[in-house]
Amino acid sequence: YPPSINPSKASGFELIGGKGRVITPVNQNSLYPVFSTLGNEIVSRVVGGRLVFVHSERRQLNFFSLDGSNRIETVTMWPTGAKLNCPRWLDIQVAFSPDGQFLASAGSDKYVKKFDVATGKMLIQFEGHTNHVLGVTWRSGGKILASSGADFTIRTWSALTGDRIRTIVGYTKQITAVRFVGQTQFIVSSSGEPFVRKHNSDNGGVQTNFAGSVDYMYAID
Repeated sequence: YPPSINPSKASGFELIGGKGRVITPVNQNSLYPVFSTLGNEIVSRVVGGRLVFVHSERRQLNFFSLDGSNRIETVTMWPTGAKLNCPRWLDIQVAFSPDGQFLASAGSDKYVKKFDVATGKMLIQFEGHTNHVLGVTWRSGGKILASSGADFTIRTWSALTGDRIRTIVGYTKQITAVRFVGQTQFIVSSSGEPFVRKHNSDNGGVQTNFAGSVDYMYAID
């Protein structure tokens, strides 16, 4: 914003390159200007020294460099013709491959998609879910994906071919998120049920139910 504008009146945002390299809203009251410009979701890992924002409305990824340069690189990931149709409460969920070269997305079109990050080109579309796909995660080796959906299932896939490996059932509510645990074959999931589940993705078996919640859980990490 121009120096003549009082910071308290500014509607933009300021990118700070100092200690900690934090992103700070100009008016100090809201991060809305940051998210409305860069994206409505932040990926929960740093990729190649960059913070990644997902802009669902513009169908873009914005890579914000954390080296002090504040450089922003934009990659269009979903073409205009893509059938996303995300409701207001459902953003596009994404996960980067362990090497950062590929991105998997989950959306309300019932598909998991794999993209080349450098070009934004879609490489594989994974078909099988019968309702919104709400979560997606990569196994540590980068060869297997797992996804969770509003169809009460978790599905595992070959990230190389797109073939479905296994469908895990037994849920009675939407499965809102799924994550592989470290370097293992185990996955944890959150849902509308009052506990977090841990499965062995190699055979689909339930390992543990972590009880204690009294309402929907929407995220796990």
